[in-house]
Formats: sequence, structure tokens, C-alpha cells
Amino acid sequence: MAFQGRNSEPFLLKEILEKIIRQFPQKNHWDQLNIKSIWQSVMGKPIAEQTQNIYIKGDKLFVKITSSVLRQELMMQKSKIKNLINEKMNSELVKEIHFI
Repeated sequence: MAFQGRNSEPFLLKEILEKIIRQFPQKNHWDQLNIKSIWQSVMGKPIAEQTQNIYIKGDKLFVKITSSVLRQELMMQKSKIKNLINEKMNSELVKEIHFI
């Protein structure tokens, strides 16, 4: 982070905290905790209730869905879901989604 002079625009506190969090090795732990709440906010409560497990490994998101019909529907929407999650997280964290 560069020093902000008197004539420059101020940073938002949210932006500063996100930059700091990205620099620490514990970021992966933060992402693991954050992805569960983001999944529910992006996909909605009914789909979140059908989600048995969700975790990030590297740049891949693994989601275990209890309903095979729902899993198949979500597989067809992978790209859209990935974009929504990355937008919500303000980063390109997820590059692939695997429904298991």
C-alpha cells in the first residue's frame, strides 16, 4: 500500500482490509469459512440446504450436493455460478467447480 498524500483519493477501509488479508497464509482458512456463507447468499437457502459439504482446494471449489437432479442442473450452470461467487468474493478465487 502506498502512502496517500493530501490530494489523492482515500481508500475504503474494506479495500485496505482485503489487501491485508490476501497477504497472509491464513487466507485459505478465511476463504474456507467465507465460501459457505457466500454459497448460501449466491445460491439461496433451498440449494444451500441440499449442499452437504463445500470447500476450496487451490483454485477449485468442491460442492457435495445431496440431490442428483439438482447436481445435474447445477453442472449445466457452472460458469454462471463461478462468476457469481468470484464477483461476491471480489477476486478470481474459483477457476473450476466440481459437483460431487
